Amino acid sequence: EKVIFQSEFLLLVLDSFLPDDSQKGIGQQEINARGKAYLSDYSHSPYKKFVKEVLIYELGPSDIGWGMYMGAGYAQMAGSVGDYIRPDVPALIGFDFFYKRWVFGFKIIGGGGDLINDLDVNGQDFPQKGVDLNPLGGGVYGGFKVLQSNRFSFYPFAGIGGMSVSPVDSDRSGNKKFDLGTFWYGGGAALDVLIYKSKEPTRGSYYYAIPMFMEVGLKLSYELYPVSFEESNPEISGIYHAAGFTIYMNFYNAERK
Repeated sequence: EKVIFQSEFLLLVLDSFLPDDSQKGIGQQEINARGKAYLSDYSHSPYKKFVKEVLIYELGPSDIGWGMYMGAGYAQMAGSVGDYIRPDVPALIGFDFFYKRWVFGFKIIGGGGDLINDLDVNGQDFPQKGVDLNPLGGGVYGGFKVLQSNRFSFYPFAGIGGMSVSPVDSDRSGNKKFDLGTFWYGGGAALDVLIYKSKEPTRGSYYYAIPMFMEVGLKLSYELYPVSFEESNPEISGIYHAAGFTIYMNFYNAERK
């Protein structure tokens, strides 16, 4: 058996050093397959470390990555703020950064809205009729993936940021502009559903691009933030609820397994 595993090892080493375009050259994938077979057949071989660390060369996604997502959702104001401001379907866009199971990112939530009751802001009276609003929120957040499988990942997150509400440029009320602003902190949760994952790393169009693995999927999210607008009379406050349905693309650096 010693002679057999030595000869098998020498053949494997010889083939691995032949160029792929030579007459007898074989590709790295075949070298990997033969190397794994060698480790399985000769698990006590003194050459197994060399085969595993030198001859077998496979790339996999690293623990570090980044991603982006965009889509639409549903928003609602609860509390006294909901008696005056009604947001429409918001657009969501965000960027994520990954380290192992940790997720850090920032997002923007924006869309149209309506003033549904007369509101006094800094001494100016704004009638509900004809006032179209631009609610815009955003901030940074961090979370941890408590569930991570080949298809799904779920993580709660906490975030801080702010929100402003002002009339759109095409406001028909004839009143002066106003701006309601609030700092917010809160949190939520997100579920990522994987649709596609590249089996081999892809490289960008320029020479020094780092090979990366790509993932594409759907992100379902829900979050809530307390809001309070002190500029209005009466002061209005409540909870901003937002649900998101977005498409994400994640990228992970390729590294040797």
